Amino acid sequence: MIDETERLTIQPLYLLCDVAGGAPDRQRATADLLLAHLAEQLTADPELADAVRWSIELHTGADDLVPLVQLQQADAAVRPPRLTTAATGPARLGAALLALRRLIRSDITMLEDDTADVRTPCVVVLVGGRSADQPHERAAALDTLLTRTLHADETRDWAPRVLFVALPGADFDLLAELGAGRDVEIALAGADDTLTGVAFRVVATVRRALGAGAPRISYDRWVVPENTLVLGYEHRHAPLTDVHPAVAPGLDPDRRPLVYRRFLDPAQPFAPLLRMVALGEHATELTGRMLWPLRLVVAGGATEVTGLLAPDVPERFRDRRLADAPPGHRELLRPALRELVELAHRHDVRLGGHALDSVHYRLTPEVEVLVTDCDAVRVREPGDLTWNEADLNWLAGHPAAQPSPAPGPGTGRWHPSPIRRYGET
Repeated sequence: MIDETERLTIQPLYLLCDVAGGAPDRQRATADLLLAHLAEQLTADPELADAVRWSIELHTGADDLVPLVQLQQADAAVRPPRLTTAATGPARLGAALLALRRLIRSDITMLEDDTADVRTPCVVVLVGGRSADQPHERAAALDTLLTRTLHADETRDWAPRVLFVALPGADFDLLAELGAGRDVEIALAGADDTLTGVAFRVVATVRRALGAGAPRISYDRWVVPENTLVLGYEHRHAPLTDVHPAVAPGLDPDRRPLVYRRFLDPAQPFAPLLRMVALGEHATELTGRMLWPLRLVVAGGATEVTGLLAPDVPERFRDRRLADAPPGHRELLRPALRELVELAHRHDVRLGGHALDSVHYRLTPEVEVLVTDCDAVRVREPGDLTWNEADLNWLAGHPAAQPSPAPGPGTGRWHPSPIRRYGET
């Protein structure tokens, strides 16, 4: 095992290519060209080139797959091998999907054990549109790939993102059958401009999975039970939480003062908060400007969220709050605030008004802003088209140029904690 600080983030991309049963030359040539487009686009972006591992598997009609490219980084200097097959038997797509699932499960277990935090796999199936197995066999195999976890850890959703790409001459009835009622996508491959569009679509899916989805790491790594925290005797109020001094030995190598931000509303969603916490070490350019939570705190059950464990506000930031900034300071801060919001959106993170209102700042030796309240920060959910509106509305109101609101009663003050500390009677 390597040191935790050196662990990689890996986005697996699997391409299953149907060249069985004497596939027509046009289908084979189309698939070859599409693979070339994908290799070019994956290696053009340094972030994708570093994180994406791709695997190309031939579906030749047998129960097992023939590896063309094993799970590895795409190399700009190496073109993917051309698709060839000597197989003459009919294709069995259901068997190929089950074989692919076995391969993905094996690969991810190996990667997580040895080197990396691995995100939800992306699967592209290049199909000629014919299959020798029965519709119910194909449906059962696809449902197994989509709905059954690839891990023994049931707290993680490992259903892959699946795109079927129909090669020229494909039977559209088969594609309609596979797509009916399932969370899959279908694209058509034909002329070169179409192939470029399909390649862009695949890369966009991979980028979303890499930048927006949570790294799929072990539950134990990002979740801590409330009854393991040692809490201080006082607490202070925040808009969404009560904030308690906390000690959690071994969780923060920098040994910063920590606080337990206990939600006032206990009805908090587990999965979105876990995705948000886990993103912390993979978006350090952003999270270094925020008191990003170190752990999600649960109590009573494995997914019953009670709060967040986070660093406390550093001494050097405590004297200057955005809400109290004089006009001259606000003018200096406005570019930094806009840059922070734009950076968050590049990582598909919504800050929200609570986080932006919590900003503390410094002007020397350079302008520096720090978000101190991440209680309502969230990672974008798939299909949410309005996820960033709260940030944009906040910016449109130019809050940094508005008169400073009067602080609410008790804000920033410590009070006796209502929580019984563990071990007390």
